[in-house]
Amino acid sequence: MVGVVTRVALWGRAGGRCNEPTCRRALTYFGEGGDLALTGETCHIRSKRPDGPRYDPNYPTELLDSYDNVLLMCGVHHKIVDTLPLEYPVEKLNKIKSEHEDWIIESLSPSDKQDLRAKEEYARLLNEVEIYLDLSNADKWLNWLGHDQYPRIQKDFANKLFDFSTWTVRQFWPNYFPEVEAAILNLAQSIDDYTRYFVKYSHPREIPDYYTIPKFYQIDEWNPEEYERLSDKWHAVLDETEKRTIEIAKAINLIIKIVRKRVLVDYRKDEGWIVFHGVRATKNLSAASVPRYKKQKEDKIVSDKKYLSVFNVSE
Repeated sequence: MVGVVTRVALWGRAGGRCNEPTCRRALTYFGEGGDLALTGETCHIRSKRPDGPRYDPNYPTELLDSYDNVLLMCGVHHKIVDTLPLEYPVEKLNKIKSEHEDWIIESLSPSDKQDLRAKEEYARLLNEVEIYLDLSNADKWLNWLGHDQYPRIQKDFANKLFDFSTWTVRQFWPNYFPEVEAAILNLAQSIDDYTRYFVKYSHPREIPDYYTIPKFYQIDEWNPEEYERLSDKWHAVLDETEKRTIEIAKAINLIIKIVRKRVLVDYRKDEGWIVFHGVRATKNLSAASVPRYKKQKEDKIVSDKKYLSVFNVSE
């Protein structure tokens, strides 16, 4: 899969236009209601498939999705260059891409160039966040955090969650799109809120390889009153861990929304939103849903300037 860093550079340096010199049409379209339609496609110069166009068995596998092996095209010309590989060999596509990017860079204003540099830096940092938090498996680990019987964190992953805030503030954030930094800080705080609560009740030996919140109402000596008291408390703890898990999912989805708006229009177009598979359906959350903030809460988060001091950046 072509990663976020490559896609941001690809769309930005191509100016969001088809690379084919006889075309160069804009590849984004906004409808009257503001809905976005994307007509751009990532075209591989050398195919990833042995039976694909311009496949090169000597080309390193790890570079097949790299920036040097892709270019941006409309659907029509993507189809043409892949259907007619003899007319569009590797050398010709490299030349088309290079000349198109030169044409775009000459047309950019200084502020446009600054915008492009900032987006590429955000893409690099977002890619680091994706790796650090294993966002490709977020649906799975969120389900563990908010489990209805044994809320748990895999031991190998626990330190990542515990240290995420520290790791985040050590990064050099551009502060070009303040909403991004504000949303990242909100995610760090949401994770902190969960982990600080979790450690008050967790136990390392209940399930192998996991820290978990055990069923602490299961007492050795039978005492109906104590059992009922602890059972009520255990259920309250489960409700709270689910609530805090949902806040993490909301925070991640806010980042996705802002990144799609400010950095990369097709960010997570294949993966989509983060979903929380709550086993215990509630009035406000179905068994599987996309947790999102209400607009008022969202506006409050993205307008909060406290990230300036936390991330040590100037306004």
